[in-house]
Amino acid sequence: MRRTGGYRSKYGLSSEEISFISHPVCELLIECLQHTFYAGT
Repeated sequence: MRRTGGYRSKYGLSSEEISFISHPVCELLIECLQHTFYAGT
């Protein structure tokens, strides 16, 4: 399993772990943005 050195030294996480963590976070952010956008109109 190949780990990217940049992410590894900074966060101690592999790119796979970062994408696994960031994916649901991005979906939550998008949902929140949509709710605030619809509430604002």
